[in-house]
Amino acid sequence: MCSPRETLLYVGLCPVCETGPLGVRRCGACGNLSLLCDECDGVWPDAALDQPPLPVEDAQLSCPHCGADLASTEATWATREEVLRSDWLARAISNGRLEIKEAAAFAPKRNEPSE
Repeated sequence: MCSPRETLLYVGLCPVCETGPLGVRRCGACGNLSLLCDECDGVWPDAALDQPPLPVEDAQLSCPHCGADLASTEATWATREEVLRSDWLARAISNGRLEIKEAAAFAPKRNEPSE
């Protein structure tokens, strides 16, 4: 049986692959927010999308703030409230650099407890 997809708040399309939405991902270890491409897994620690994404090492989507796995069951797509509480995201949104949109997430897979 398929699970419903998670809601993904995103800020535009990935500047690298040009097809994936840049979702706002909350780290399960440190709680910081990052931008994560839902297609190519590019990761940015902030709104500086003119910079290249951080490299993926050992097939792990590492949090740019603490190194924890952004695909772990503790990590989630950020809620609207979490996005608005983030200083760097709130500034980028109010300056018109980013715009929050909503879609269904494809990956990392839905965070469900293991059975």
